[in-house]
Amino acid sequence: TLSMSSSHNGTSDTTKTADVSPAAAAPPPPAAVKQPRIQVPSKTARPNVVIVREEDLPPAFVPNQTTFSIEYFSSMSPCTPLTPSDVSFTLTTQLSVDRLWIMKHQCERWPSPLPIAIVVYLPPNAPPNQDSKILNRLEHEMKCDLTRMKITFFQASPDSPIHQYPVNTLRNLALESITTTHAAYIDSDFLISDGLHDDLMTTAAVLANDTHSAVVMPAFEHISNCKITRRQNEVLTCLRSEWDMIPKHHEDIVALREKKERPLVKNGYQSKRGKNKYHGTTMYNAWIESNLSTPIPIPCLKHWTYEPYLAVRVCHDLPKFPEIFKGWGFNKIRWVKILLKKLGFRLWQVSHGFVMHIPHEISISRQKGMDKHPPEFDAYMDWLNTLPAHPDQLPHCSEWKKEHGPLQS
Repeated sequence: TLSMSSSHNGTSDTTKTADVSPAAAAPPPPAAVKQPRIQVPSKTARPNVVIVREEDLPPAFVPNQTTFSIEYFSSMSPCTPLTPSDVSFTLTTQLSVDRLWIMKHQCERWPSPLPIAIVVYLPPNAPPNQDSKILNRLEHEMKCDLTRMKITFFQASPDSPIHQYPVNTLRNLALESITTTHAAYIDSDFLISDGLHDDLMTTAAVLANDTHSAVVMPAFEHISNCKITRRQNEVLTCLRSEWDMIPKHHEDIVALREKKERPLVKNGYQSKRGKNKYHGTTMYNAWIESNLSTPIPIPCLKHWTYEPYLAVRVCHDLPKFPEIFKGWGFNKIRWVKILLKKLGFRLWQVSHGFVMHIPHEISISRQKGMDKHPPEFDAYMDWLNTLPAHPDQLPHCSEWKKEHGPLQS
């Protein structure tokens, strides 16, 4: 029930093949190195809990700025070669207090004692000792084992606009906190499948040898009967009646594919025109038909706005999410574009695991984000487009088909 209140190349024995040779040398994008973030120990006296205050961070944008830089996780471990047995994963996410309920299900599905790293956003008006209250909820209400979790509280500054949720800063903080070789990153409105970790481990041979290989966790959407409003309690109350129908396993989705009545499941996000440009590159048909426990290569991109959820090596040459993006829209797409177009990352996907989008109330960030984006967003995107493309970037699928023929998508 719902609760209210880091460098590697490899091969696979999959029947498909893909080039996983090291990317050709290319001029590196401009990089910037910042001082480590100031972390304050939590008053809870737990060694795995820290607080980061927004007012201690340098600004991500200076007015009228037109030139930017790609920042890297330079404080993380070197990207030394691994063996498949070295590969390990941390489930990584960020969330606001109103999304805390989903951690009950993440903790159930990501088997203990495997690590989980979360960053919890505390708004400017957060009451005193809210961090202690949240830890208590995680432990007793969500039944999470806190000893396997790394928890960072992000305290927003008093003058921080409530709708400017610093999503990319929170994502970076979560990645900075892990101690495993790889992170499986999801957002707080996505639920992992049961057994996702085991599916990720089938990609260890691919990831161990190539720091520029990333693994896609296919995204699906739960199409609900519930009316999506701005009231969280109304949405969660309705979702309780559908919870047992939300897929947990590969075979659940296969069985629901032909269902015509809600609740049902769709691939990724469906736009109003029926085109899935944000997740359409994912090899959904190959995933549905897969009966192998081997990773599926993704040889090309159907659209440049692809924004999958990825498992990546977290080491010093992984680029950070650009922290200039706050609020709703464009924040993850730009990071994926840096990986694919500027650094030549190669993509694979798990053959059975997935992440499922769960409907939720309309957030303040999205309400405000529907308006015109601030000028710094456009300035950053214009700058990013001036950077040279990597010679080994994934081609567009229209070009790939000219050489290789039809694509099993």
